[in-house]
Amino acid sequence: MSAKHDAGDRCPGNWRNNDRLESFFEGILTERQIKEKEVMSHHTTYGIGGPADVFVTPQNENELVRILQK
Repeated sequence: MSAKHDAGDRCPGNWRNNDRLESFFEGILTERQIKEKEVMSHHTTYGIGGPADVFVTPQNENELVRILQK
């Protein structure tokens, strides 16, 4: 039997604390590039998908690489 995990369990710290979220991405992304609870249906071809815990929009390959290295 597997235990149910809160989405916050998969992320460093608790994303529900906006200060932690901003400090995690500090020096990589601007505040405008970070969204909490962004509805994924706004970003999919078929218009389906619920809210993402964290949605980021890197503007270039360097930003993406730095995020993935975290």
